[in-house]
Amino acid sequence: MSEHPYDCLVSALRSHGCRILPKRDSQGRDAVRATCPAHHDRNPSLVVTRDGETALVKDFGGCSTTKVVGALSLTMADLFSGPRRVPVAPTIVASYDYVDLNGVLVAQKVRRSDKSFRWRVPALFTAREWKWGLHGSSVGLYRLPELAGASTVYLSEGEKAVDCLWALGLPATCGPNGAGSWSSAWADDLWNQGCRSLVIFADRDAAGAQHAERVAASCDGLGIEVRVVDLPGLAHHADVFDWIAAGHSVEDVLAVVAETPAWTPERVAAERLAHRRTRKREWMRSKRANDRLQLPVDSRMSGVDHRKSEREASTPVVDHRMSVSVDCGPVDAPNVLLTHHRGQLKKDLPGDLHGSTPSDPSGHSSTRAPSRLTSARLDRFRHRLAADRVRDQRQDRETQERIGSENTVVGVHFDTRRATGAQTIVTPANISAGTARETHFRHKGTRR
Repeated sequence: MSEHPYDCLVSALRSHGCRILPKRDSQGRDAVRATCPAHHDRNPSLVVTRDGETALVKDFGGCSTTKVVGALSLTMADLFSGPRRVPVAPTIVASYDYVDLNGVLVAQKVRRSDKSFRWRVPALFTAREWKWGLHGSSVGLYRLPELAGASTVYLSEGEKAVDCLWALGLPATCGPNGAGSWSSAWADDLWNQGCRSLVIFADRDAAGAQHAERVAASCDGLGIEVRVVDLPGLAHHADVFDWIAAGHSVEDVLAVVAETPAWTPERVAAERLAHRRTRKREWMRSKRANDRLQLPVDSRMSGVDHRKSEREASTPVVDHRMSVSVDCGPVDAPNVLLTHHRGQLKKDLPGDLHGSTPSDPSGHSSTRAPSRLTSARLDRFRHRLAADRVRDQRQDRETQERIGSENTVVGVHFDTRRATGAQTIVTPANISAGTARETHFRHKGTRR
């Protein structure tokens, strides 16, 4: 039995003359501390730990593991036990020949065992058979010469699906690099080969849908009827090859194609618009369900200005507002809606005062169920509004005491653009009557 890499490394440190000290590992593994052989080390900074079938090396003095192992005349492979892994080169699983209209081989696309693809071209002037890469060669559609005289052509994204369709007796082709590699010149090649009807089998993903739309748009105006087939029951990221391999026959393929309407730009635009509207409705529904909460509160405790509330209530309400009515008991004065939105309070008049609830801009009454709120939460809202009313009353008393028996300016407004302004004069008689006298001035108090 071969020696464990940990024991081999400790023996190499001991033979190199390094000072070795035992170390307690937190996980109960064998470990030692030693002076680093890669640099002058007064205190042991190298830690070697047994970890399963390997040895862990860490130098806290700054040396890398490669440098430490090299100083001991070892390699990184000596830190691991067992046979070394030999990388296996991927093998060629399938090859697809791309030829021109004369049947001359232009390039070959190979699929390897690691599911990768590579191009290679014939090596004309060397002893080798192939040269990897395209080397400037231009490739077109797969199996294009075989489409001569075929009025209906089936298009997929991969060569494997094309060969599968040909095995069913359906003339098919594809682009050289799958989705996203379509050229409008290839639509002309299909027309020149006699194609008058193109059936597209796109992969079930976003790239496949975009590829199908791009191909259909390139055929628009050439006289080629296009059908983009949506195979029923096709899994995500699957293609027509997977659908046929699941047990469907050529009759099933032709039946699905016959039920598919012809592609038109107007139909695609309508479907895209309907999809956007559906997504918008779903988003609005989720916003309406989670965004806002409105509670009716007794206006006698709020101390709000009803004229200001009426102006706010007359403003059009956006769609994402939500109103939930709560029964707070009978009150004499009209209720005021206290809107709770992201921790902020906003006061509005209820919607029934102007014909509709704030939650429904169309004018229909809301049919949502009442919100179940605890009495403690309602009491907190009522106490907050009562505190606002007490504060407003205190400010009114302070204003009256400050005014006294003389005329007092309590409000000044100045428009800097027009150089005009206005000031409000309040007297004790005005306070009792609820009126005020307003004067206008221009330029630094010049009255007019």
